Amino acid sequence: MTSLFLMVNSACNIACKYCFYTTGYEKRSRDRILPRQAGHVAKRIAEARFGTVILTGGDPLHSVHKKETYLLVSALKAEVLRVVINTSAAYLTERDLDRLIELAVDRVDISIDSHDSAVHDAQRGRHSDAVQAICGLLQRGMSLSTTTVVTARNAPTLTQTIEWLQGLGISDIRVQKAFLPGGDLVGHRIVDASLRAAVPLLQKPHVARYLEQTIRLFRGQGPLSEARCPMGKEYFVCDAHGNLAPCFLRGDIHLGSLFEGDTACILGAMESNVLSTDTLPLCVGSHCASLFDNPSLWR
Repeated sequence: MTSLFLMVNSACNIACKYCFYTTGYEKRSRDRILPRQAGHVAKRIAEARFGTVILTGGDPLHSVHKKETYLLVSALKAEVLRVVINTSAAYLTERDLDRLIELAVDRVDISIDSHDSAVHDAQRGRHSDAVQAICGLLQRGMSLSTTTVVTARNAPTLTQTIEWLQGLGISDIRVQKAFLPGGDLVGHRIVDASLRAAVPLLQKPHVARYLEQTIRLFRGQGPLSEARCPMGKEYFVCDAHGNLAPCFLRGDIHLGSLFEGDTACILGAMESNVLSTDTLPLCVGSHCASLFDNPSLWR
């Protein structure tokens, strides 16, 4: 079954140095999925035959909007959908951690850019909140993954960060190269070296191919010949208005409104849409977790 990245809002408690919104690559909006829409949205997603919904943003657990997300999660679980939440974990309380367990969230992915609080806080902030949430959710038995976005600033700490996370008991550790248009060459070399050094630690055979794809695409060398982007086939993206697209960076390809209209038309558009990495201006697959999650692409 296909998976849906659902952008529930664009609000965030922090301002990562490399964020699309912080860098001005995208404009932040005030749009969000409202509580009164939760049941309808969940039903429509189920009718479109999605199996997993990955709540993203912004931050679904933003301090102002997290209760709205809890209502949405409840509605999604009522439709027997698998739910994943991507979050910075900023300002989460013990009660919030309990609530995620009560709602039977299937997995939480927490962003952590370094084991070193000073390095993490320099580019993201709220290190102590992330660590508290990681430890608290692990103690509660939550399925947990982490995502580390690698820049020249935190690259020297990457291997130590991975070892530290493994020591906490996390096996699902994801790394991504920051999408920074026009980044300097020296910075890219530092990041590339750290990514390659991380491969043996991650203990996943496909990761070497994934990271090599990342490095090639950011250097403008084109994709590896066997690469296939799963966006627009195994994964789709939907904003708070219901606009369905095949990829975060391909908003120019409109597949229809997921929240309104004939579901059969949406299913037809999804079936006929095909993206390949060689047609993308800069494949966001090298940036997003979807390629990381697909070992079949890197045999």
